Amino acid sequence: MPSDSFFPAQEFIHLPSIGDVQKCNLYFKELTSMLKKKLEESKIMGYHIITIKNLEDVNDHFIETDYRSITKGQFPFLYLFLQPLAEFDQIENIVEGLNLVQLKNPLA
Repeated sequence: MPSDSFFPAQEFIHLPSIGDVQKCNLYFKELTSMLKKKLEESKIMGYHIITIKNLEDVNDHFIETDYRSITKGQFPFLYLFLQPLAEFDQIENIVEGLNLVQLKNPLA
C-alpha cells in the first residue's frame, strides 16, 4: 500500500457500556486488549477508544455523528475510532462480536 494512502477512521459506539461507568471501565480494558491484538495481526491500521462522560466530552472530541440515536442521551459510553488498512476493508468482519454499532458521519 502506498504511504500516501489515507482512509478515514470509522466511528463506533460500544452498546453494553452505555449508561454504566463500571461497564465502561471494564469494557475499555477488554476492547483495548482485543483491538491491540487486531493491530498486531495487521487487521487494522489503528484505533482509539474514548470514554464519553458528558456533553462537554462530545464537544471536546468533535463528535459530529448522531450518537444520540444509539445512546438515547445516556452517558457515559465508549466511543471508538478504527482505522482500516484499506478503503474497502470489511470493517464489519473486523468488529464482529465486539458489540459495536457503526456511526455514519452526517457530513460524509
